[in-house]
Amino acid sequence: MTGPKAQSSPATEHKDSPTTLAQDLLVACKRGDSTADLRAALAALDDGDLRPLREDRETALAFWLNCYNAGTQVLLTEHPDHYESSLRFIRFFSAPAITVAGTQLSLDRIENGLLRGGRSKYGLGYLPKLLVTTFENRHRLRDCDPRIHFALNCGAESCPAIRAYEPQRIADQLNLATRSYLETTVT
Repeated sequence: MTGPKAQSSPATEHKDSPTTLAQDLLVACKRGDSTADLRAALAALDDGDLRPLREDRETALAFWLNCYNAGTQVLLTEHPDHYESSLRFIRFFSAPAITVAGTQLSLDRIENGLLRGGRSKYGLGYLPKLLVTTFENRHRLRDCDPRIHFALNCGAESCPAIRAYEPQRIADQLNLATRSYLETTVT
């Protein structure tokens, strides 16, 4: 005879790596599938779960690109009024978009605090970002890859296509994203 089922947390239900969770979240967003379990699993990660992001640049790059693009889709779905607002840069890009390891992150924090290595969005990337959080200091990429510009989708019609990035293919995927975007927009 078996006892009652033990309740499992979202993190134990999804035994995937953080990068796989972020990829799956992005794919679910694109398909219009439910994202609640995947978002809960990302939120339930702990610092140990994020170790691969600190140890491998390609893993971190793929993870944060997927989180940014998924976060954009979540905000567009749940708060389209923030995007349509004349205060878009405050209401949309500074709004909590996704929670990772218990830390709520806005699109600005993911892009400038993590992907761009703690650089301010003002000052053409030469100035350090003010008010950097402990989370950003711990998980930010040390060097900014300029190709991320062609991988981040902020919801505008002119943005690059949304793709799920994989650590083992990230260099090729970023080259393709850069080439594809430039071929369609530069005449």
